[in-house]
Amino acid sequence: MTASLTLVGRVVTPPSAVFYESGAVRVTLSLAITRKRFAAADDLYHLELWGKSAQLAYNAVERHALIGVIGDLRFHSGQPWVVVDRLELLGESSSDGPTAEEAA
Repeated sequence: MTASLTLVGRVVTPPSAVFYESGAVRVTLSLAITRKRFAAADDLYHLELWGKSAQLAYNAVERHALIGVIGDLRFHSGQPWVVVDRLELLGESSSDGPTAEEAA
């Protein structure tokens, strides 16, 4: 069972890519979400991206970048993972960059 969610936060680990012989690309990175309203520590989500979204993340996303993602929530070894359907580059440094859909 999965749940779809939208997250906006800062990248805390640089994108790590695996390139498969079939041409598929899998990128993983971690995203920190700050909940100021609750004054709690950052929530950490691990992201998994495939295809054009993965290529965009690998080429354009850096550590501390502000991004938004839409994807399905899953748990692996008790840790929340999000399989990303859509990636948006946010913030000043990436406002002119393409979204995953625009790069398609």
